[in-house]
Amino acid sequence: MADTYRMLSHKLLWHPDVLAKWRRGEPFFPVHLDIGATSRCNYRCVHCFYDYLGHRRRDLDREVLLRLMRDIAEHGVRSIFFASQGEPLLNPATPEAIVTADRHGVDVAMSSNGSLFTPEVAREILPHLQWVRISVLARSEEAYCALHGASSRAWRAVFDNLAAMSETVRRQGLGTVLGVQTCLLQENGDEIVPLVRHIKELGFHYITLRPISQLPTNGYRLEDDLLRRFQEQLQEAESLAGEGFDVVVRWNLHGGGKKEYDACLGLPFIAFVNADGGVYTCGCRLDEEPFCYGNLYDEPFPALWMSEKRKQLTERAASQPDFARCDLFCRHHAINQFLWEYAQEPPHVNFI
Repeated sequence: MADTYRMLSHKLLWHPDVLAKWRRGEPFFPVHLDIGATSRCNYRCVHCFYDYLGHRRRDLDREVLLRLMRDIAEHGVRSIFFASQGEPLLNPATPEAIVTADRHGVDVAMSSNGSLFTPEVAREILPHLQWVRISVLARSEEAYCALHGASSRAWRAVFDNLAAMSETVRRQGLGTVLGVQTCLLQENGDEIVPLVRHIKELGFHYITLRPISQLPTNGYRLEDDLLRRFQEQLQEAESLAGEGFDVVVRWNLHGGGKKEYDACLGLPFIAFVNADGGVYTCGCRLDEEPFCYGNLYDEPFPALWMSEKRKQLTERAASQPDFARCDLFCRHHAINQFLWEYAQEPPHVNFI
């Protein structure tokens, strides 16, 4: 199975300058930010990671968002990902923020349910995105509407929009990578192969299929190991890869695992901006004040990040993690595994 985009691992090795600062204990800005431009969503997916937060009507103000784009570019943040609690395109400032960040030299990506990713939006923002990932749980109308909590009109719009995105990339000769993410649910095993086949026909670059992320606070629970239960369908899906199309099954996210490290060392490398303006340690702690570094409505990101409060909170959260309340395969997991091993320097390291 090809892993062209290293979804099964991490890319921290390609930032040796930042790793060196971390090793020496020097201050540095994060390599990456996840940005929740809004907590609103026009879908009600059955497995939603953030459903427990209630999708309150909060948007980052345009000026706050644009200032953040300029500030992170000036201080060396290298990439941002518009995702988090809500549908990014529900915040009318999101397209402008994407364009602004890209023009200031920051790599930008976005996750979306695709319903608002119209051909007009595609022409505006695809030239400024490194990649975009659309969440699609099923190909058939009945299953799609049931699992996404969406209408038949939205189902039609999404697949029309996916086709238009692919056409925009082709016509404009863009390097933007188009992908789909499908979470495995008890209800969508029969949808896997038809969906993968259709996404390939649309001209997308990849589809990734993975178990859902689960927090103890979520109401939707899965006890079965769906990677094992749907193994036959997933292997058939993998056989459809080729001709510039990857099928990435996240076999590494099997159930029953555990975190094989005692500290969350990856916190300084990735941070999370929430729709309330708060900057948080991780995606599992949004809206939790003890895990909030500060708020962009109170101070700009550079001052917030270099503050003593942020430093102390990072150190405390890293050294005293409550993994019982974490998603097993969180955003920091892969780099935590790497950093934990990297920090345990053995004797005679020069004998490579």
